[in-house]
Amino acid sequence: MLGIREVAWLGFPDGGLEDSRALRGRLVEMIRRYRPDTVLTHDPYVRRRFSHRDHWIAGMVVQDAVFPFARDRLHFPEQVEAGLEPHKVTELLFWDSDEPDVIVDVSGYVRKQSEALARYRSQLGGLLCGPEPFDWLLARSRDVAVGESFEGGEVFRRLIAPL
Repeated sequence: MLGIREVAWLGFPDGGLEDSRALRGRLVEMIRRYRPDTVLTHDPYVRRRFSHRDHWIAGMVVQDAVFPFARDRLHFPEQVEAGLEPHKVTELLFWDSDEPDVIVDVSGYVRKQSEALARYRSQLGGLLCGPEPFDWLLARSRDVAVGESFEGGEVFRRLIAPL
């Protein structure tokens, strides 16, 4: 439905993420394999509300994987020897941040986001977002875009990778 050709399951159990070399290595491997310019993840530094432990651990380890681990050949040299060259990600976008500093125009994508979320039954069941995820997502994206030149937005905290 989203046009994604491949999903890479890393094999870590829900509720069981740890800040470990194993998790970091798998993330570095994905970055080196797919070579993204931008990586998106949870903001690990949420302070104004509760955050799921897996979410803040994922955010911290993704940030470490992006910089410096995926960039430097000194980290996970076995991957380099296997042909996965280091890769420098340009930017890191943290979603669900207390301190967002960039707004992205998502005006034409909220319906698709809602349809995809509705199919994620194992996670959606406990969310308090109303009878239709689309209504909640549409209202949130419109609130974010108030004062902007577009109808719907998503906010992120952005880090630019050092040279």
